[in-house]
Amino acid sequence: MLCLLFIPSTAALADETAPGETDPQPGDYFPAEAISIPLASPFTYGVVTEDMDLFVVNWESANVRKAPGTENPIGAKVRKWHSFQVLGEDKDSEGKTWYKVLVEWEGENFTGYIAATMGSVTRLSAAGDSYENYLTLLSFPPSYTARLKEVHAQYPRWFFIPNNTGLDWSYVLSEEANPDHRVGISLISISSPSSHKSTRNNNYDWYTNTWKAYDSGGWTLASDEIVAYYLDPRNFIGAGDDRIFLFLNLSFDGSQTVEGIRALVKGSFMEEGKARYGETFSYPEVLYQVGQQVGVSPYYLAASIRQEVGSNGSGSVSGTTRYGAIYNYYNIQAYARNGLPPMEAGLDWASQRPSGSNPYDRPWNERQKALLGGAKYFAYNYVDRGQNTLYLKKFNVMGGFTHQYMTNVTGAASEAKNIAKAYDSESRGNILSFDIPIYTDMPAEPCPQPTGNGSPNNRLRSISLGDQRLDCLTDIDKQDYVAATNRGTVNISAQTLDSKATVEGLGNIKLTPGDNNLVITVKAENGALREYRLNVYYQEDVNGLQTDYKLEDGILSGIEPGTKLADFLEKIKAPDQSSMKMLKADGSQMSSGDVVGTGNQLILTAPNGSELARYSLLIYGDVNGDGVIDIFDYVGVRNHIIQTSLLEKLKFMAGDINSDGSVDVFDLVGIRNHIIEFSKINQ
Repeated sequence: MLCLLFIPSTAALADETAPGETDPQPGDYFPAEAISIPLASPFTYGVVTEDMDLFVVNWESANVRKAPGTENPIGAKVRKWHSFQVLGEDKDSEGKTWYKVLVEWEGENFTGYIAATMGSVTRLSAAGDSYENYLTLLSFPPSYTARLKEVHAQYPRWFFIPNNTGLDWSYVLSEEANPDHRVGISLISISSPSSHKSTRNNNYDWYTNTWKAYDSGGWTLASDEIVAYYLDPRNFIGAGDDRIFLFLNLSFDGSQTVEGIRALVKGSFMEEGKARYGETFSYPEVLYQVGQQVGVSPYYLAASIRQEVGSNGSGSVSGTTRYGAIYNYYNIQAYARNGLPPMEAGLDWASQRPSGSNPYDRPWNERQKALLGGAKYFAYNYVDRGQNTLYLKKFNVMGGFTHQYMTNVTGAASEAKNIAKAYDSESRGNILSFDIPIYTDMPAEPCPQPTGNGSPNNRLRSISLGDQRLDCLTDIDKQDYVAATNRGTVNISAQTLDSKATVEGLGNIKLTPGDNNLVITVKAENGALREYRLNVYYQEDVNGLQTDYKLEDGILSGIEPGTKLADFLEKIKAPDQSSMKMLKADGSQMSSGDVVGTGNQLILTAPNGSELARYSLLIYGDVNGDGVIDIFDYVGVRNHIIQTSLLEKLKFMAGDINSDGSVDVFDLVGIRNHIIEFSKINQ
């Protein structure tokens, strides 16, 4: 398991008086023993035959008293979003309004009074499905209600609390799916199917078909699709799906028992009687006492241990590492840092005795001390700070996407299934509270779990139009390309980086004059699709350059030495719809005052920016390409003759001033005579 630590946020509580914030300091807020307050049943109505008034609690907690007024005894504790049938209203001694409500409390109906300031009255319609109407009143969207109805039919005493985040779904997904400013926030096992692994953020090497490893190996970035699947709460709501325990409130309450913990740890090193590491205590009993003391569900603590160190335990709890008798059951602070692998980093932290306040009782040099200290850590840093479900422990959407306990995107769902083991059919009949997030602008249907496997490589090496080749490896992420041709039909082919990928949109394509927008689709072995968009400009008379110079086989000659670019272009006219530019031999752009020379390039460009045609300039005698004939050209020809430095291609043609196919002493004499103005080289 992969763990991160950030700065926690605070949470607010309220009663029937003005709400106030709590900000407990480490070390002074843990009670000797948390008081277990049973939950009131949230919805006790079967079929509603007539419209009724419901009081819906708006504060985090409220009291139902036996008579109007805060001076009267408390009859029941209720929480935000609980709703109760209104039987009437009354005033207290100060003239404040109290509603008379019907509450199911510890298996019996209880009539009491709740302050009007603690919520609001709304009307529950008798038309249609009463429970669906109730869920709608609580602000659950339709895509949630059908699934919640299934669960309610199975467990009618479960309470579903809508956590209206107010956050846009797309925004939340973009923040959790490894954005550029927070790469590594969501990881997946590197052995997972390829559709579960991200190819963004340079996580996948298209050239070698390998994944980037994180957290000392074994993990890699999770794909947007698998993050969306685990982020979408609707995927974990349904009859028979134990992953709904993702949303179970992780506070200690009366529904948790030692027997439930025994069911949860069965088959693990924490099962009673195993004594894998020589323990002399009962894990179920100790975890129950720890959870009760710090106000955290002992089921959550046991499931977290099982998730973090495995059913058979690990070096984090063995006491046999180089750290000796140091234990870190919850793998707190276990992430690679300071040159240490995750497990050792966690043990190193657990072995330290901090200066000043020591709220978690470090060093954890005793097993029960480590169990309690780690539970305190969770209570103070997570449960008491609003991250009171496994879902929010992983996806802290209300806390700026920081302070997320784990990076493993599947970890919370796995822990939820472990916690569910503690709840047998009898305990599932208790009142359990589930906090379920809701986002705005969510997809109409839950985000599906991706299933594709195999290579995700859908990149091309090249695209070819006949003998014209476009290199796709220069920019591996580029999808838009342009080309130009004077052929009415082109044969388009492509070469993939991965032989297992397939390509559509190839073959002989008939073009129309002007722009032709073509799409090439590459399908990777795992089904991932990628489009390459190709704009081909077709101009029939692409070589129709009009000029007073000599033009043969793409070479422009007949140019007098010393000609400036502006004067040269006056004798050139490009075909309609095309434009011209001049490049030096090194590929840089020429300006109007530059002198043209051997090796300069005249480029005809189509309207789409692609190259229509390319022409090379040739000035006889101008061997070095500076546009004039001087001693440097003479030396260049001489060096070629004595084979000190050979002339190639256009430079060879420029040195062969008599065009006899060789560069020899006759050409050398001709260049000398031109320099001393004895005779002129004909262009």
